[in-house]
Amino acid sequence: MDSKITAYKKDGQVYIRELYNIGPLYKEDPVYESTELDEGIKLQSENDKDHNEYYIINKKGDLEFWSDNGNYYTAQKI
Repeated sequence: MDSKITAYKKDGQVYIRELYNIGPLYKEDPVYESTELDEGIKLQSENDKDHNEYYIINKKGDLEFWSDNGNYYTAQKI
C-alpha cells in the first residue's frame, strides 16, 4: 500500500500526518516531541515511547524509522 508521511509544525507543536491511497490513518494527527540530534531531528509521540519507536528526519531530509533494533526503514524525501 502506498503512503505519504508529512511532518509539519502548527502553533508550536510538531505533527505527523500519514496518508494512504484509501485516506488518512488518523482522524487527528498525533503530536510529536521534537529533539535536535547530530543525525537530524528526532520525532517521537507519547504512544510510541512505550515501544521505543521514533522517527529521525536526517540531514538529507529523508525520514528514518527507528526502534530498539535500530533503523529498520528509510523513506526518501520526495
